[in-house]
Amino acid sequence: AWPNCVKTLGMWFNDQQRTTIFGFFGTCTFGGGILGSALAGGTGLVVFMFIRSPEELGMQIPGKVQTRSLSYIQLWRLRMVPELSWTNFSIKLVRYCMYMWLPMYLFQALGYSKLQAGLLSTVFEIGGVAGSASLGLIISRLFGGRAVYGVALTVLGSTVFLAAFHFTSHMGIPINCVFMFLAGACNCGPDPYLSGSIAAEIGERENAQAAVSGLINGFGSIGTVVEGPVIGWMVERYGWAGPFYFMITLSLVGTVCMFKAVTIDNKMKRAEFMGSVVSDEA
Repeated sequence: AWPNCVKTLGMWFNDQQRTTIFGFFGTCTFGGGILGSALAGGTGLVVFMFIRSPEELGMQIPGKVQTRSLSYIQLWRLRMVPELSWTNFSIKLVRYCMYMWLPMYLFQALGYSKLQAGLLSTVFEIGGVAGSASLGLIISRLFGGRAVYGVALTVLGSTVFLAAFHFTSHMGIPINCVFMFLAGACNCGPDPYLSGSIAAEIGERENAQAAVSGLINGFGSIGTVVEGPVIGWMVERYGWAGPFYFMITLSLVGTVCMFKAVTIDNKMKRAEFMGSVVSDEA
């Protein structure tokens, strides 16, 4: 459903608005799910009955570029798609490691009670909701809507705060909560942009918004499958330090991939700018 939502929302907002819109929309990934399938089914029925594209209504959205169609086989060759996919894989694997293993780490390694461990582990998820909602505004205000650059810095922040949480874990609950919250915000915050607004911008050039979003999101979801056996093996073999070094390294890999995407994005925008200058002079 996510790729189709990306394409539908992308049709109605221009590039400057999309970053903020996807920020708020992305909170559903972390804060929703309470009502479950009944709400999803009812909403899906309403959408199916009433959703229309701007073209069907004879409308045009200012600031949107008309595009051509593209076959699914060529998606991976689109610029920035591999980098965004590997970034999404890295941060999703780290995220689900924290979701599944953080309570046990707090209980076994840090000596908190089961109640404390259960309650404190939610701080990471709360940070995720806050990060997803606020990152769009931050990108729009501080980075002029440059979502790729903003996400790259955020993924770097997730690496730093995850390392800080690990190395200060013995300092007590307040410090633990601060770094868990910040790590959660920086890890979960980029999710709506990697497979949302940025993916829509890439796919829009080739009329493949949903396909690009689905590829990036699906590739990232592989990380959610492999985290269980990998982390379990590491805890058994290396203790709790092993998984944290692994997650920090993965976050660093995602950071490198994202900054490579920034370089590609800068080159693409520079080429578009030069092309528009040449057209104006002609």
